[in-house]
Amino acid sequence: MRGRWSKGKRKSTRWVNVPQSEVSVPPGYDFLSARRNMSEVQIHVQAVLEPDQCPVCRAELEMYSSRTPSFRDVNQGEYTGVIIVHRRQYMCCGPVRHFIGQPLPGIDTKRDMTVRLVLFIRNNPDLTNVKLAGMVGVSDKTVAGIHLDHAAEIENRQKAFDVYLALGWDEKRIDGVDYFVLVDLVTRTFISMLKGNDHETIRRELEQYKHRDRVGLIVIDMHNDYSWLARELFANAFVIYDAFHVVDKLDECREQVRVDAWKIATGDAKAILHDRKHFWQSLDKPAAWDGQQSDLFQTMPSIMEAHYTYKAFLSFWRSARNSREATSLFDFWADHIPSAVEPYFERFINAVNERRDEVFQYFETGATAGPTEAVNRNIQAELHKGRGYSYEGLTARMKVKDEVKRQRQLDALNGDDNATEEIPGQREVQMSTDGSLARSEKMRKQIGEAEAKSSAPAQETAPDPRSAGDSSQADPSLETKEKMAPEEAQKNRTEQNWSTAGSTLLLVPTASGFPDQVRCQNCRAWDAAAEKCTVSLTDCKLGQHPSVGHV
Repeated sequence: MRGRWSKGKRKSTRWVNVPQSEVSVPPGYDFLSARRNMSEVQIHVQAVLEPDQCPVCRAELEMYSSRTPSFRDVNQGEYTGVIIVHRRQYMCCGPVRHFIGQPLPGIDTKRDMTVRLVLFIRNNPDLTNVKLAGMVGVSDKTVAGIHLDHAAEIENRQKAFDVYLALGWDEKRIDGVDYFVLVDLVTRTFISMLKGNDHETIRRELEQYKHRDRVGLIVIDMHNDYSWLARELFANAFVIYDAFHVVDKLDECREQVRVDAWKIATGDAKAILHDRKHFWQSLDKPAAWDGQQSDLFQTMPSIMEAHYTYKAFLSFWRSARNSREATSLFDFWADHIPSAVEPYFERFINAVNERRDEVFQYFETGATAGPTEAVNRNIQAELHKGRGYSYEGLTARMKVKDEVKRQRQLDALNGDDNATEEIPGQREVQMSTDGSLARSEKMRKQIGEAEAKSSAPAQETAPDPRSAGDSSQADPSLETKEKMAPEEAQKNRTEQNWSTAGSTLLLVPTASGFPDQVRCQNCRAWDAAAEKCTVSLTDCKLGQHPSVGHV
């Protein structure tokens, strides 16, 4: 009938149980079960760490319910990984009753994935965003966001702490837009790329670097003159014009001779002069000097004069041993240029005379812009490998790639060659809570307002909800904590292994891997002084105790 679908058998996903030996459980969790289908593995785990009191107001906690959030994890073999956490929820017994979630170690709550998956994405910037996202089962926007956050951390570190001894400045044109590229010549790595290469944009960027006085060398080209800006911002640095760009500037003068000759040539001579790629190379082959080309040299002798002038410059440029010798040879070369081609090379001679120190300083240091040009080629290769990168995304990928390269070099120097083969995140565990504590500062404000409204007689008659149960296990009152000295209060907070960083609470583990105060996960009857559970195994609330912290 119209509007109805025929009743058919629905396709069901076939799940297969997986033993613990075939999966990798993140640190800080107990394995419960695992299953897989054709594409992914689901691992059910139980969080180990438990809070003994409210991290906001230090009040007692009551077990309320449980949740089972899921998070993306690193691949388990050829299958994408999903971690399903069995997490307990608690109700705070303080003035402002709110929920507290069980701490989840190694979870990036911003993206609902494990920290080791974030590290895996960070450590593989050679793959495109789409390919990397397809491997781990996330979106390409998530991969791009991880690279952007990592690049922001790298940039803040570079501007505040990193010291550069030699810098390379260059420009890059992408889709009709000019960009300024900054490169570390010592490590041959990318530092930053600015949208726009005008002097004010470059000045605002470079002024943010703290250790500009440590820079001793800056290599630039002759096309965009940044020498005065380099002297202003880097007072202790020598500015050098790249040797390749100096020769390239001279080649432009020679090319102008060929272009002018081509404009007035006719017939076969015009066709010969039109071959820009092979014309000057053919002049170095005597066997090619016959036929039409021989007649061309006779009618247009300025071409050979320009070519010999260019070759004479290269001969002393490659053989000079120091800046003094190079300066003398340059002056001799400039005085003996044939008069027929002298106007073509006059612009080059004037440019060298205006910046003699920058040009001939190359013979004292030997520094070139080779690493800078290599970084420019890498940027172009990245654009060809993955289409559609924005300016921010391209900059982030270049920074992350060089950071991973630097880290691998450090691992190789330290003898840790297998560091990249391990499961990422096993050595780094981030202790964090979820969004239930994202407004901890607002909760503290509400608690202070609730305590201010309560009068002293009301406090004597009304029972304190935090004093319920065993009086020996009750925490000190908030009034007593407020009267403590700041040093003593800080000591107590340190002993309880709680620390607040911004809006995220971090539970710091001890050397044994667990906090000093761990309550029984089921009956809450944990004696901190005796370091054992106060009830027997048969009297436990749920009939069994976890292995952690129970005697």
